[in-house]
Amino acid sequence: LPVAGTFGIPATKVADRSWTVSTIDAPVEWGRFASLGFGADGRAAVSHGSKTQWATYELALTQCTDQTCTGSTTRIEPWRVSDQTSMATGSDWLPVWSFHDEAGGQMVVGRCSDAACSTISYSVVDPPEPPANGRHSNSGVLSSIAIGADGLPIVLYMNEGYLTGLWMAHCNDLACTTATRSPISGSLSDFHRFEVAIGIDGRPISAVFTSELGPFALAAMSCADALCSTGNATAIQTWMGEYFGWGFPSIVVGTDGLPIIAYNDLTVTDGGTPGPIHKESLKVAHCNNLTCTSSQITKIVEGATDFISADIGGDGLPFIAYRSGGALKVAHCKDVACLSSEIFSVDPGPNVGLFTSLATDPLGMPVIAYMDEANHDLKIARLGS
Repeated sequence: LPVAGTFGIPATKVADRSWTVSTIDAPVEWGRFASLGFGADGRAAVSHGSKTQWATYELALTQCTDQTCTGSTTRIEPWRVSDQTSMATGSDWLPVWSFHDEAGGQMVVGRCSDAACSTISYSVVDPPEPPANGRHSNSGVLSSIAIGADGLPIVLYMNEGYLTGLWMAHCNDLACTTATRSPISGSLSDFHRFEVAIGIDGRPISAVFTSELGPFALAAMSCADALCSTGNATAIQTWMGEYFGWGFPSIVVGTDGLPIIAYNDLTVTDGGTPGPIHKESLKVAHCNNLTCTSSQITKIVEGATDFISADIGGDGLPFIAYRSGGALKVAHCKDVACLSSEIFSVDPGPNVGLFTSLATDPLGMPVIAYMDEANHDLKIARLGS
């Protein structure tokens, strides 16, 4: 029976500043394309790639056997991944994740069928279309998954080929055995990374890098409805000169109900002699409204950053994981708009922090999955003992 009142896990004051880092040794290269979620036991689960002898990557699922992941199990699945996987914790507390199956050119959703993940169900959500005009479609590139207001997964993904553009799949059940797929009107078709979140109005909102707004821009794309049948893009920051490198935007919805986008500002300006000037930094845009038609931008750190991933901690404030100088670092915001922050060095490396994925566990503590490229291992970091 429904009971009046608000229930859930109480907010945690994140006072413990110690990070526990666990290495999951791999017989081959693990951790590429990593994305993190949680199971019904509150322990982390990570979808990632396992390198084969043919230099391709099979889908792997690693499950932690304790909160700090000092123990884990990994299973290899017969799918070939090539760009990134995206995992979320389902409304039923079972991990669900999306990925691009490179071998089949299709978008697939996987889901643990029970708390122990003894079996996994896979659904081909967007199969490749028959060739048209000599071109093939390629579905599910760089997908991003979130759990909608109705408790069902939604997936934002790119189609390549004659169906080029951003698409949204709204799953009709928890395992996404069927889905309603929509090409997004006015979608941004550049092949740069993007991420989707669910606003407090129940509508998806995404952070996307694109060149379709004139100059190259970081844009917030707000959906007009829960199915995202149409979308409107608003530029957050534009670059009139050359944009240098890949963009890594991460979007979350803060405790004030407004979207927050963390991203890397990597620009090149004409420096004349002796050459171009690189200006690089980690920035946060705090939206002033639900659709992010205006925002306040704050520079968090100066210097090159990439592989950015953010979430809201148990204290109600954003945590932002990123790679800088071959190390894994985290910015903990001191306010909801991240006007000021504290920086932590979680793993000095060398050459760690690739494919970072930060999510908050049921106790309110941030957990990060990432790749140690120097040792070809998957690593898990958790704040607090």
